[in-house]
Amino acid sequence: MKKFAFILTCFMMIISLPGCTDNDNYDSNPPENNDPNEGNDKPIDKSGYANPNGVFIVNCGDRTRENGSLTYIAPDGTVETDVYKKVNNSELGNEARAMYMCDGKLYILCREIYKESNNGMLFICDAVTLKKEKVYYNNDFTFDIPETANEESFGTGFDSPENIVVLDERNIFIVDTQGLFRFDSTTGETVLLDGSYGLGNGQTTIETQVNKRCITVMNDKVYIQKGGFWTTFGILEYEKGKNEASRVLEIPGKYTQGSALIPAGNNQLWLAAYSSSNKTTGMLYKVNTETMSLSSEKLEVDGNIDSGFENSPGVSISGNYVYFSGRTTTISRHDMDVHKTKSTYIDIAKDEPLAKYMTSCNPIIDPQTNYLYAPTMENNWEGEKAHENLLIYDCSGDKPELVNNIADQTKNVSRIYFVHQFYTSF
Repeated sequence: MKKFAFILTCFMMIISLPGCTDNDNYDSNPPENNDPNEGNDKPIDKSGYANPNGVFIVNCGDRTRENGSLTYIAPDGTVETDVYKKVNNSELGNEARAMYMCDGKLYILCREIYKESNNGMLFICDAVTLKKEKVYYNNDFTFDIPETANEESFGTGFDSPENIVVLDERNIFIVDTQGLFRFDSTTGETVLLDGSYGLGNGQTTIETQVNKRCITVMNDKVYIQKGGFWTTFGILEYEKGKNEASRVLEIPGKYTQGSALIPAGNNQLWLAAYSSSNKTTGMLYKVNTETMSLSSEKLEVDGNIDSGFENSPGVSISGNYVYFSGRTTTISRHDMDVHKTKSTYIDIAKDEPLAKYMTSCNPIIDPQTNYLYAPTMENNWEGEKAHENLLIYDCSGDKPELVNNIADQTKNVSRIYFVHQFYTSF
C-alpha cells in the first residue's frame, strides 16, 4: 500500500461537482463552525468512505473484458482497490463512468452495453459503508418519447449514459447521448428533459444538445452547458421536479465547445470553452447565476483546453491558477493574476516513462490540498492489459513536486472525486 500526506489549506473552492446542499450562499473563507449539515433534519454521517478527506477514483476498466470498479484513497493515504466489490462481494456494471454523493448516499453510473454479463447501470449505496441498497438496469429507465418522434425504439432506455449529479433521491440527473434525464428513484419515473435534446434524420433520432462534461450543481439547481447542431451555445438551468429548463443563457462568439463548468463562489460559475477551428486559445466566461447573465469578467487562456471526447472536464481551477493538458501528458498552468500561461508546468513523461497517454480522465486538481491528480496509461488498446500510473503532484509552489506515483492500482480512470466537494456549501 502506498501512502502520502495530504496538505490542507484554508482555501475552499470546488471543481466540477459541488455538494448536495440547500444553502444559497458560498463563502470562500467559511468560519470554522460552518457545518454543511446545519439545518438538515438528519445530520449526515461523514465517517467511513464518506470522510471528506477521502478520494474516489471511478475506473472504466477494459470494457471488452471486465466491469468497472472503484479505487479509494483514504485520508491517511492508503490505497484500496476494488472497494465496491470487497464490500458487496459483487462487481459494478460495465464501463463505470461517474458518481455522485448526496444525503448519505453514493450514486454510481455505469454503461451496461459492452459486456454480455452486466450487474447494472445505476448503483445506489450507503456512502459510509458502500453497502449496496438499490441497483437499476437499463430497461428500468423507460420514458415517454417526444410526440413528434417516429421511431419505435425511443423510450426504451439510455443509449450511453455518461454523467450524473443528484439533488435528492427524487431528482437524479443523468446525461445520456440522447439528452439530460431526471430520474426519481422513489417511483422509477424517468423523464427526458425539454431543452436538452433535438430530433434529427426525419425525426428518427434523438440527439443530445447538452455537454456531458459541463454539468454542475449550485444553490440546489442543476446547470449544464448546451450546444450542438440544433441549438446555440449557452447554459441551461434545471430545478427539482421540473421537466423543462427554468432559465436559459445564450452565449455568442467563436468559442462554442465546452470544456468545463466550475463553481467560482458567490453565485458565479466559470464556463471554459474553446473553438474547434483554432485550439491555440480558450476562454473562461464568468456567469452570474442570480441574474443568469454573463458578467464583465472573462479570461482568454493561451493553450489547448480541449477536453477530448471524455466526460471529465478539460480544465480545473485552484486559487488563481487554471490547469489543463489538451489530452496530452504535458500539463499547463495559467496564472489568472498576470494572464500568462506556463505551457509546460508538468511534464509527466519525465517522472514516469510508462506514462504515454492520459486515461479517460483529464488531470484534475483538488483546490483544498492543491494536489493535482494525473491518471496515465502505457497504451490505450482495447483487450490488452496496460501499465497504469496515477501521479500526484503538490502544486502549492511555483514548481510542482511529485508526492506519489501509484502504479497499477487503477483501471482506465473515468473520473476522480474529492469527497469534500460533496460537502461544500453554496
